[in-house]
Amino acid sequence: MNDLGGMLAIQDKRAKRERFEDLFAFHCKSFKLPTFERNHRFALSIGREWRFDFAWKQLAIAVEIEGLVVRRIGGQIVTMGRHANPEGFREDCRKYAAAALLGWTVLRFEQDMVTKGEAIALTQRLIHQRVADVCTKRGG
Repeated sequence: MNDLGGMLAIQDKRAKRERFEDLFAFHCKSFKLPTFERNHRFALSIGREWRFDFAWKQLAIAVEIEGLVVRRIGGQIVTMGRHANPEGFREDCRKYAAAALLGWTVLRFEQDMVTKGEAIALTQRLIHQRVADVCTKRGG
């Protein structure tokens, strides 16, 4: 693949991924979830600059919309994308382990879960649960 073709393929993947992130952001606003930050940088304290697609910092909740692509090619199911290759998978393992050690709860969703409403339903449930826990601890 020539350089231009490779760049266009990367841009196309990024545009598709952003479409799902934009849809999830729309769902969050439609369901009146608390204000969130997109592309939130975390783990600076341990010398990393990883990002969460969505973060509710005050609740220590993050959402990742995963870009794994699964296709049927010649009768075979083939997975593509950063999350499908060994190094990308390893780096994700490091990222999510560090997030847990830093006190974050990370919800991971694949793109179909966003379009079907599963992602927003589970996120809404966790946020409501976390807010209720905070209120209980404060005595309110």
